[in-house]
Amino acid sequence: MRQNLDLILVGALYKLAYSAAVFYYWLFETVPHPIFVALFGVADLVFLVLMAECYLFVRKAVRS
Repeated sequence: MRQNLDLILVGALYKLAYSAAVFYYWLFETVPHPIFVALFGVADLVFLVLMAECYLFVRKAVRS
């Protein structure tokens, strides 16, 4: 995990970007299946939180 700390951060940023795009289009644009799109946005937010927690835990372990 220590060698992949930068990949965890990049993955978390991708989750943030995807969730932001999903919620923008869900709120301000016409989407064919809004519930389906929102479901993936919420799932990515959950994974974003989990990846951020993993990143902070590994970063703390590396510094110790």
